[in-house]
Amino acid sequence: MDLLDKDTFITLAKSVGLDVTDKHIDYLFPMVQAVFSNLRHLQGLNNSTMESALVFDVTGKKTQREMEEEYAAAAWQEEDDEE
Repeated sequence: MDLLDKDTFITLAKSVGLDVTDKHIDYLFPMVQAVFSNLRHLQGLNNSTMESALVFDVTGKKTQREMEEEYAAAAWQEEDDEE
Protein backbone atom coordinates (compact mmCIF):
# COMPACT_ATOMS: atom_id res chain seq x y z
CA MET A 1 0.00 0.00 0.00
CA ASP A 2 1.32 3.42 -0.95
CA LEU A 3 1.67 5.99 1.79
CA LEU A 4 0.63 8.73 -0.62
CA ASP A 5 -2.08 8.23 -3.19
CA LYS A 6 -2.67 10.57 -6.13
CA ASP A 7 -5.76 12.24 -4.62
CA THR A 8 -3.91 13.05 -1.39
CA PHE A 9 -0.95 14.33 -3.37
CA ILE A 10 -3.19 16.64 -5.42
CA THR A 11 -4.80 17.95 -2.23
CA LEU A 12 -1.38 18.61 -0.68
CA ALA A 13 -0.10 20.22 -3.87
CA LYS A 14 -3.08 22.57 -4.00
CA SER A 15 -2.63 23.46 -0.32
CA VAL A 16 0.92 24.70 -0.94
CA GLY A 17 -0.10 26.65 -4.02
CA LEU A 18 1.05 24.36 -6.83
CA ASP A 19 -0.78 24.49 -10.15
CA VAL A 20 -2.12 20.95 -10.31
CA THR A 21 -3.08 21.40 -13.95
CA ASP A 22 0.58 21.85 -14.92
CA LYS A 23 1.97 18.90 -16.89
CA HIS A 24 4.89 18.59 -14.47
CA ILE A 25 2.60 17.52 -11.65
CA ASP A 26 2.62 13.98 -13.07
CA TYR A 27 6.42 14.07 -13.05
CA LEU A 28 6.49 15.35 -9.46
CA PHE A 29 4.05 12.81 -7.99
CA PRO A 30 6.33 9.72 -8.03
CA MET A 31 9.18 11.76 -6.56
CA VAL A 32 7.07 12.97 -3.65
CA GLN A 33 5.66 9.47 -3.26
CA ALA A 34 9.22 8.12 -2.95
CA VAL A 35 10.05 10.72 -0.31
CA PHE A 36 6.97 9.74 1.70
CA SER A 37 7.94 6.09 1.36
CA ASN A 38 11.44 6.81 2.68
CA LEU A 39 10.06 8.86 5.56
CA ARG A 40 8.40 5.77 7.01
CA HIS A 41 11.88 4.64 8.09
CA LEU A 42 12.02 7.61 10.44
CA GLN A 43 8.93 6.51 12.35
CA GLY A 44 10.89 4.16 14.61
CA LEU A 45 13.85 6.47 15.07
CA ASN A 46 14.70 7.26 18.67
CA ASN A 47 15.22 11.01 18.67
CA SER A 48 14.72 11.56 22.38
CA THR A 49 18.24 12.94 22.74
CA MET A 50 17.86 15.42 19.87
CA GLU A 51 16.80 19.01 20.30
CA SER A 52 13.86 20.04 18.16
CA ALA A 53 14.28 22.61 15.43
CA LEU A 54 11.51 25.04 16.24
CA VAL A 55 12.06 27.50 13.44
CA PHE A 56 11.87 27.12 9.68
CA ASP A 57 12.31 29.49 6.78
CA VAL A 58 10.39 28.07 3.86
CA THR A 59 11.60 30.89 1.62
CA GLY A 60 15.22 29.75 1.91
CA LYS A 61 16.33 33.36 2.34
CA LYS A 62 17.64 32.97 5.87
CA THR A 63 20.14 30.59 7.36
CA GLN A 64 19.21 28.31 10.25
CA ARG A 65 21.45 30.43 12.49
CA GLU A 66 19.64 33.64 11.52
CA MET A 67 16.29 32.01 12.23
CA GLU A 68 17.49 30.73 15.62
CA GLU A 69 18.81 34.18 16.55
CA GLU A 70 15.50 35.82 15.62
CA TYR A 71 13.58 33.17 17.59
CA ALA A 72 15.79 33.68 20.65
CA ALA A 73 15.45 37.47 20.43
CA ALA A 74 11.67 37.18 20.26
CA ALA A 75 11.63 34.84 23.26
CA TRP A 76 13.77 37.26 25.29
CA GLN A 77 11.47 40.12 24.31
CA GLU A 78 8.47 38.12 25.53
CA GLU A 79 10.19 37.53 28.88
CA ASP A 80 10.95 41.26 29.21
CA ASP A 81 7.35 42.13 28.37
CA GLU A 82 6.04 39.78 31.06
CA GLU A 83 8.12 41.45 33.79
